[in-house]
Amino acid sequence: MVSVIIPSYNRASIIGQTIESVLSQTFSDWECIVVDDGSEDNTEEVVNDYRKKDHRIKLYKRPSTYPKGANSCRNFGFQNSTGNYVQWLDSDDVISENKLEIQYNKLVESNADLGFCKWGRFGQNIRKEVFNGLPVYRSFNSSLEYLNHLADSVGYMPIHSYLMKRELVLRAGPWFEYLKVNQDGEFMARVISNSKKIEFSNEPVAYYRKKTANNISGTRNDNIADLIKSWKLIEVILNIRYGEDSNYFIEKTKERLYLNCKQFPEILKQNKSFFKRQIVMEPSKPAAWMHARLIKFYPARFILNPLKRIRRKILE
Repeated sequence: MVSVIIPSYNRASIIGQTIESVLSQTFSDWECIVVDDGSEDNTEEVVNDYRKKDHRIKLYKRPSTYPKGANSCRNFGFQNSTGNYVQWLDSDDVISENKLEIQYNKLVESNADLGFCKWGRFGQNIRKEVFNGLPVYRSFNSSLEYLNHLADSVGYMPIHSYLMKRELVLRAGPWFEYLKVNQDGEFMARVISNSKKIEFSNEPVAYYRKKTANNISGTRNDNIADLIKSWKLIEVILNIRYGEDSNYFIEKTKERLYLNCKQFPEILKQNKSFFKRQIVMEPSKPAAWMHARLIKFYPARFILNPLKRIRRKILE
């Protein structure tokens, strides 16, 4: 059986789409556990309507003994689940109708710990689109190799693109309930580092609802600081598991994070040691001007290779 676990808060207007994507699955051996986080709209009523129509849909309320938040709901949902495989699904996202069947069969046949599929996005005024051709779209016998290819594929796969064995979740540990942002990134760092074989399925798609707000450029300083904290945790997790071999994934991710955080100079100043490599690698304005002039008049290979050697020396 596959346990689909959905945390929800004030999603009455859209959770129906999420549940419909579960109901439309070609795979029938599933349970869908919705854990409400104290919604103030009629989310509970909407889910109860579906529950009355299909006994596989179950609704729980987050107990008051659990801290508020999606991660607490996920942990509570997992504790009340019975499936041998787990599908995490946010209450605003959807999955293609063949996802559970194809991924389940592949994991059983290959005895892999973890499966993933292609992903795309959709929105209120956005047609569904799929991100094809990413370097990470293949199967791996090494979780470190998967991470390195993920680094070259935007560094991210949404949580609902994965299907995982229950025992893998038990090895990795629960969701970190007090982490404010990038909870899925920290959780998946532990899941992936505990995986031995990772199986890719080309046919299914996990669709991520594109947000119209809350992107990094509009994020408050404290959220950016929390995002950096989450990546410090991830760096520790991966360094414990892989040592310096994890540097490629970590540094590629830091490059993206550093560029997005440059509008918050005070936070960057507080995290100079975390971004040490990115700060060293960033040329000063005169150096950048000279680099551009040299590239204009000389073949790139005569300039870039010596520059790379110099940078390596600086970082040693």
